[in-house]
Order: sequence, then structure tokens, then C-alpha cells
Amino acid sequence: HYDSTWFAINGVDLNRLMVVSGLEMGEQYVDVYHDVLLSGEVCIVVIDSIASIIPADTVNKSAEDNEKMAARAKIVNRLCSSFTTCKHNSSSAGRHIPMSLWVNQLRNSMAMYGDPTTLPGGNFQQFLAHARVLFRKPKITMGKDPVNGFEVPMYKTYDFKIEKAKGGLFFDKGAYN
Repeated sequence: HYDSTWFAINGVDLNRLMVVSGLEMGEQYVDVYHDVLLSGEVCIVVIDSIASIIPADTVNKSAEDNEKMAARAKIVNRLCSSFTTCKHNSSSAGRHIPMSLWVNQLRNSMAMYGDPTTLPGGNFQQFLAHARVLFRKPKITMGKDPVNGFEVPMYKTYDFKIEKAKGGLFFDKGAYN
């Protein structure tokens, strides 16, 4: 969910921030994403999270109905195709295409061999990505609270690894607090 305090603490100018939330179906997110990309009014588009984009077929069906195979992958592929189309149309028209940052979660794969993790929404997003950064669960550093002396979390250290970079790497892993 959107937390304006967190964004302000991290240096985001809230007067220049557009938040789209509350849409019910994945198709609506794809349409809004497409329109925002073509508007030329934004520099960065963040989708948080890809795993929460649910197709209309899934939303409108009863739990007893059989779900179509790869329904989420199809909607994410439509999102990827929308980005690719906007990118080509904008570059040929001489317009700026905003940077897109997609947040997703790793899931356990059902595959017997190979990588034990997978991304909700299929592989197209991995092929389309210019860079792919994997963040791990944070390490929590504890310390004493100066007021009551109890042991409390002081800060979190996030480790990350760059798994893909089409533009070359200056480094491939690191950490930040």
C-alpha cells in the first residue's frame, strides 16, 4: 500500500508523484500503464507488484471453476508487449520513453531440475528486462534503546545481487542500510 510518509523520508517529491491504485483487474493496469507510457508526462513508472496483477477471468470466476493455465503469465506478457510497443512507437516519433521499474517476488518452482525459483507471470519479463536485481531478506542489526534500555532493531541491511545487466557491470553485488 502507498505510504506518503515513507516516500517523503526517502526524498520523493510528493507534488510530482502520481499513484494509481485500487484497480480491480490486470487488464485495467495494462491499459493505465500503456496510457502513462505514451503520455510523456512521467520519467519513471513503478509497478509494485507484478504478482498482484490478476486477470479478469480469475477475478470474475468462482473458486469452484477451473482456472486457465498461465492466465497470469498472459496478462504479464500483455504488459511486456505494451512496454515494447510504446518503446518502439516513442523512439520512432522522437519522444522520451519513461524508465519502468517492476517489483516482483520469487516463488518456488515446481520444476524437478534447474532453478528452484520462478517469477509469477512467466519468463517474458526476464527476457525484456535491461537489468535484473535480486534483493534478499534483510539482516536486522539490534541495539539498545536509549530510553528504556531494551534490545530493539536499529537498522536493516539489504543484500542485493545483479543477475542481469545488458549495459555492463561495474559491480555485481552489494549491500545498503
